[in-house]
Amino acid sequence: MNISGARFVHAIAESVSVSDLLQPDGSVPSFIREFFPMNGVKSIEGVSEPLLAIQVTEMKDGVFIGFHYNQLVADGSAM
Repeated sequence: MNISGARFVHAIAESVSVSDLLQPDGSVPSFIREFFPMNGVKSIEGVSEPLLAIQVTEMKDGVFIGFHYNQLVADGSAM
């Protein structure tokens, strides 16, 4: 984390292609969770986390950009 309150993650998933993400039946593969920063942070745990987290994942044939914003910045009614 830097002093501006944001986290940037650069990840590489060499064995994953864009077609692995786009399932014909519309289902979402379970590994997609790894493409989002701060996945699994719940409730009060977020107080000590950055306000914004961005992860850029390089894949075999593309790029995936995942992000997370802290609920302290905006919640469902504010969006």
